[in-house]
Order: sequence, then C-alpha cells, then structure tokens
Amino acid sequence: MTLLDRISRSWLLFSAIAFIIAGIVLFSIINILLSDDIDETLNAGRSRVVQLIKDEGIIPSQPPFTEVVKLSGFTGPYSRTHDTIIFDSFDKENKLFRELSSIESINGYQYRISVRNTLVEESDLLAAIGLSFGLIFLFLLAGLFIINKKLSQKYWLPFYKTLNEIKGFTQDNENFSLSNETNISEFRELNNTLEKLTKRIINDYKSRKWFTEDAYQ
Repeated sequence: MTLLDRISRSWLLFSAIAFIIAGIVLFSIINILLSDDIDETLNAGRSRVVQLIKDEGIIPSQPPFTEVVKLSGFTGPYSRTHDTIIFDSFDKENKLFRELSSIESINGYQYRISVRNTLVEESDLLAAIGLSFGLIFLFLLAGLFIINKKLSQKYWLPFYKTLNEIKGFTQDNENFSLSNETNISEFRELNNTLEKLTKRIINDYKSRKWFTEDAYQ
C-alpha cells in the first residue's frame, strides 16, 4: 500500500467517523426539538380542555386524540407524559401516540384528561431527515474523497518525479542532477539533500577510480 493510499484511507475513516457523530448529534437535537414541540402542543390542548369544562361545562371527547373521564372519587394531582400505542378506530390500526395524562380538579369535580398526538408523522419526518442526511453524507464523503485524492496526487507529483529521476542515477554519470523544481519546502529540501548525496557518491566513485587507475600504472 502506498503512502498516498494510507493517507487517503485514514482521511476517509476520520471523515466517516466525524460525519456519523455529527449525524447522531443532529438527529438527537431534532428529536428533542420535535418532542418538546409535541409536549407544548399537548399542554396547550390540556389547557383548552380544562377551560372548556370550567367555563362552559363541556366535556370534550375526540378519541383517540382527546378523552375526558369524570372521576367519582378524589385523588391527588397527577400528570404524566409518555409514549403509548392506541388503536385508531378511524384508520383501523394501532398507532404510536405521545400522551399527556393528568387529573384535574375543576368546579369541585375531578377529571382524568388525556390528550394525545400521533407520532407517525414525526417518525416519518425523522426517517426522511435521516435518509436525506445519509444521502448527503455519502455524496459529500465520495466528493471529498475524490477531491482529496486528486489534490494529494497533484501535490505529491514532485516526489514521484524525483523518485523516477533518482532511479536513473548511476555513479559514473557526472552530469546527473535533479531537474524537478517544486515550491513545496519538504520536497525542495529532499531534492537538495539527494543532490548533495549523489554528488558525494560521484566524487567518491571518481576518487576510487583514479586511485585504482594510478595503482595499476
């Protein structure tokens, strides 16, 4: 595996982890905001029911969204918000609801008031958001990976040119030099070091050659 491939894979892994974490955080925030919005709607619905009973003596009932039961005994105040599955007689199927159930004292009587909001639309919305984010994530990741690979190949091109030139180096080539010019400081330093090293090798070779020739004369 080349260094470029290792860098690309490491970058891809890091980007994937970052996107996944960002997706989880975004999904959680949206879910919390939706839950808070639903709870506010349920509280407003309960307040309207209480007001109708108190001012007009009307006991509204619209199952499964609103149910009011007049209690015969007296109990303490009670309020609970939770998710529940209830059969919807209109659609003839079980549905997931967010329910606010409370016991309210109104005009000397106690009522158990249950107001609900279906979570089907919210679940569909979250699923759509999750799918959209997933598609965006895949496109961005693929695009960024391609761009990163292209840029890496471009910036690493001087290195590969130097590598090809150094492969053609021979110690008896007195005119050898690296023709590759680059404005990347690390590669420029590498070229300078390699040129000094090749010149030293050539000079050492020439010295040994002269010594050998003199020894045999």
